Amino acid sequence: MTTPLTDDPDDGFGRQLTTLPGWREFVASAVAEAMVMLTQDEYDALNKQDKYTYDDDRLDHHARLQVVATSTVRHTVTCGRRLVILNRGAISARRGLIITGPANTGKAIALTPLGLIHALQDQRA
Repeated sequence: MTTPLTDDPDDGFGRQLTTLPGWREFVASAVAEAMVMLTQDEYDALNKQDKYTYDDDRLDHHARLQVVATSTVRHTVTCGRRLVILNRGAISARRGLIITGPANTGKAIALTPLGLIHALQDQRA
């Protein structure tokens, strides 16, 4: 039995970065306030359900942390930002960026910070 794919954020599919609702949620969460961490005594005082909820929230918070700025990520972001600036006034023959490499080498991870920076700058304008 297969589950139909929907954009309902409650089913998890809408949180994918490849969907518009997922991308918007990602950008919004990038500017969200830092999570308040409980002390050990505060955590111990929680009931079982509240501990599960707190742990899920904490894991979700850490899953959204920024990508480590390796040399490849920095180079990709720098090249991408330059291309965005160069393409602002281009009427035709826009310059592009191609990211290639074997599967599971971090191509999408390297592009995520570029997209985030661009989205945040676009919101400021």
